[in-house]
Amino acid sequence: MGTKHRNRNFVLASLSAWVLLWQVGCGQSVEMPETHSAGGNVLSAKGTPLGGGLVEFKSTTGGAYSTNGVIEPDGTFSLNTMVDGATVDGAMPDTYSVTVMPPMSDDPELQHESEPVHLSETFEVTAGGENRFTIKLKRQKTTR
Repeated sequence: MGTKHRNRNFVLASLSAWVLLWQVGCGQSVEMPETHSAGGNVLSAKGTPLGGGLVEFKSTTGGAYSTNGVIEPDGTFSLNTMVDGATVDGAMPDTYSVTVMPPMSDDPELQHESEPVHLSETFEVTAGGENRFTIKLKRQKTTR
């Protein structure tokens, strides 16, 4: 293979790599939504802080984004929103249904308490609101 072919192949490979990087980096940017600070605390049915687990806020209006937070050992959580693989702090203004996923238990007697809890009430995040929520779990019915 002559020098002319090697140079041409190098130029084509370089150009292809540049186009690919431009498409991934610059050409595919996602406009991030406007979010607002939101969070609160999760209490067990006994009224004590639920230490650990996750809280998921799901849009009741059909929003195509994921909003959730990790429940800290003291029962508090802060919401984050994921859009197209990127995470931003806070939540978008919307009305949400809430599911709490308590921490898993190794104790077979307590595993029913590790099942997701879907709350019947909705929660609203507003642009100018405090957006601090207290989520109190109700006693779960066990099937034995």
